[in-house]
Amino acid sequence: MEGGASSSHPPGEVRGGRLPPSERLLSRFVRFEDEISEFIKEQGLPSLDTIMEAALEDIPESQKQTVTQREILHYRQTVVKKAEDALRQRKSCRPSDVKRVPVRFTGGDDPAFYSQALQGIEPRFTQLAHPPEVTSLVLRVSWSRYSSLYSFPPGAFISSTDQNMLALYVGPYRPCISLRGFYLAYDVWANSIAVIPQLPSGSVSMFSHVGIGTGVAILGCGDQPGEFLLAELLLRKQHGRPSCKGTLFKWFSSGPSAGQWVQNEVALPLPSKPKEHASRPSCTFCADTISVFRRIGLCWADLLQGILICNNMWSDCPQFCFVELPKMRPFKSCIDGRGVPAAHSSVCCVEDTLRFITIDDHGQSDPSRVTITIWQLQDIQTSDWAMSCAFSFGDIPLDPLYTTMMPTFPVLSMTNEWAVYVTAAADHGFIPEKMEVCVRHVLCISTDMRAVEVSNLPPGSGSTRPNLLATIFSSSLSKSTSNEDQEREEKISMTEIDAVRLKQRCFRSFEPLHGQSATGSKNLGGLASLVDD
Repeated sequence: MEGGASSSHPPGEVRGGRLPPSERLLSRFVRFEDEISEFIKEQGLPSLDTIMEAALEDIPESQKQTVTQREILHYRQTVVKKAEDALRQRKSCRPSDVKRVPVRFTGGDDPAFYSQALQGIEPRFTQLAHPPEVTSLVLRVSWSRYSSLYSFPPGAFISSTDQNMLALYVGPYRPCISLRGFYLAYDVWANSIAVIPQLPSGSVSMFSHVGIGTGVAILGCGDQPGEFLLAELLLRKQHGRPSCKGTLFKWFSSGPSAGQWVQNEVALPLPSKPKEHASRPSCTFCADTISVFRRIGLCWADLLQGILICNNMWSDCPQFCFVELPKMRPFKSCIDGRGVPAAHSSVCCVEDTLRFITIDDHGQSDPSRVTITIWQLQDIQTSDWAMSCAFSFGDIPLDPLYTTMMPTFPVLSMTNEWAVYVTAAADHGFIPEKMEVCVRHVLCISTDMRAVEVSNLPPGSGSTRPNLLATIFSSSLSKSTSNEDQEREEKISMTEIDAVRLKQRCFRSFEPLHGQSATGSKNLGGLASLVDD
């Protein structure tokens, strides 16, 4: 079957759909949806931009900062504060269907901060699609404007998945970086979330450790739905450089060790540079991906060197081994020595088999000469990789639209050993107006049938790197998907009279500044404090 998609296809349109419905191609990037801003707009209340535009019109430059600060303060105290209260009332009348699992804290963490984070966050799938269309997750947040949570960058990142379990970083926090944030564990099947605190600051700092590359991993407990383990592996520093000694932090959702990060010092059989290279780190391993191995283990893959494997993360004394990647022609690297390995390779683990895919352009810019090769390894004790498939991108029956596009960022299917996902976009160089409308395409290539299915990402996606992963959800997810009709029916907490009254009290001029008319028409949009009726 030929994809035959054209540039007229709208974003998200899919040709075909042969893969099992349980597999999803998930975007790691998760954006925020601000429920308070949505509520203000829903009630027809003025936005802060509208207020500021009217208030600053014809105001002398010397007074703009004073007026701006006053307008923002009044807006927060009136419109925003009342919207927060009304939204809180709505939520109390119509509780969310998301189950929030409180975490028992035993360390020196701030329970109030994490409780506020948990109560003000709700995951929703805005698009739950069959591959090659991309499934997208958003986090709806209703944190107070006065909370430090509201200062977070407007997005989160999916670090890893295991069946229905997702592990996310929320906020700018990463291990060894002293910034606010937390881990979020999301059970898609149960539609439940848990907020996990940061690693203990007394055990980790930028001077003692360095990240191994990828982020936190999650492991579900197969016989106990909703139970999970989080794992964060860091490299210890010796003489200021990463070493082959590591610290493994584990968080258990239940059991005698629940509610705290359990710390294990581990020896890692990682490749290292000879000691004479004093200017380079002794350990050169940098994980690009992390995935579950044999249901109870994890594997960290450096796509330029090899795979670090732990067979049993539930063990009190976890053991590690290292598997080299197949011998291949070395890829070109950037100034930092690594480039973007995920642009031309990836690893996945299905049951007991490791699979590795590479895209080789042979040093040329001709897509028709690109070779895609898939390797697999069943015995990690031997490192004897077997080539399972190799084909030329030019041999695939593609619509002419895609024949000039270079395939990049390969992802292996978790359910179909003959299916491969790649992305492609037209090369417009660095022309801004071209990049704004450039569309990135997701191609699902069937290696046995030499066929392709295509979906399109939104305009502008071609200018950013995709970050997709294949995962398996074992439920229909009907509980966690957005139901707009139901949401509209449930918006009943603020009556029409309350909304009208609030809007009528939103616009009033401030006391005039020196030399300024109190009734002048130029700044009547200034927001005054609201008085209670």
